[in-house]
Amino acid sequence: MKILQIAYPFERVAEDAAGGTEQMVSVLDEEYTRHGHESVVLGRSDSRVAGRLVPGAPPGVDFETASRLHFKALERLLAREHFDVLHNQGSHVQHQLSQPPAPLLSTLHLARVLLDRLPFTGNAHHFYNFVSSSQQAEYADCPLAETIPVIPNGIRLDRFAPAPARGDHFLCIGRICPEKGYHHAITAAASIDAPLVIIGKVYPFESHVRYFETTIAAQLGPRLRFVEAPSIQQKRLLLAEARALLIPSEVAETSSLVAMEAAACGTPVIAFRRGALPEVVVDGQTGFLVEDVEGMIAAMRRLPDIDPQTCRRHAELHFSGKRMARDYLALYQEISRTQSGRRARC
Repeated sequence: MKILQIAYPFERVAEDAAGGTEQMVSVLDEEYTRHGHESVVLGRSDSRVAGRLVPGAPPGVDFETASRLHFKALERLLAREHFDVLHNQGSHVQHQLSQPPAPLLSTLHLARVLLDRLPFTGNAHHFYNFVSSSQQAEYADCPLAETIPVIPNGIRLDRFAPAPARGDHFLCIGRICPEKGYHHAITAAASIDAPLVIIGKVYPFESHVRYFETTIAAQLGPRLRFVEAPSIQQKRLLLAEARALLIPSEVAETSSLVAMEAAACGTPVIAFRRGALPEVVVDGQTGFLVEDVEGMIAAMRRLPDIDPQTCRRHAELHFSGKRMARDYLALYQEISRTQSGRRARC
């Protein structure tokens, strides 16, 4: 198959990308290429892919400019090349391409509250998929939602492994913004006098910058470290050596790659019970699901109950990027047949 993945315009696609969606694109691109498919990625110009990169916007431009350049590059590409399937991984092209030249699959990575409009238009050329069952449940009031497939995310399991020994730090990983709730992790770690390391990226949105400056930067010191751009090796080591990964999110997460990576490292996860986290973390086996900061503090004292090998086995059974790629390839075939049937009836 000749597959085009359309990434977000403003973040690079790479194995060590800051964004989870970009990591998903990277995993799928690598798997498609390995299996002999023609994999093409439309992404930011500094992206690194296994297949072929079609550069959209350069790094460092504002959101509106990046979006415009990205879509112009897509228009030029579709005018000169044919694809068997278009896989939209986060841009708004499903609203811009009313008549796509191939089946257009849009993966809904974001929670419903973060979308500017409902995606289900009834357009015969457009298809969608969710990344978790809890995300699908958010759309229970939409008649089409129950017919939309769920394909859970996956990771490169072979890139993660348990560390020979644990460190003494707890860890948070993700974009820096209020809804991620890192202030709860800071409170919990401080309550037991434990070091906390936060790995993340501060995007240039006013609320994100303000949150970082007032909540994290103002408290940095020996017991609180912030690492903005670690190497992929450094990130994996910090994750493998952490006493636990803390996920105190205040919004419903549609998935959690970092929780999957933690399990692959044998590292327990202590997470607020939000969205898809109960689909990733097995309470009492690969970590703990809690309701609030007090529950997080109590779980920190129960970490000896978690067996690292149980975490790793769970990751191997459920979080494989190879499985994810197989599922998407099967879905591409299905939507291609569906669209052919629709055309034949017209």
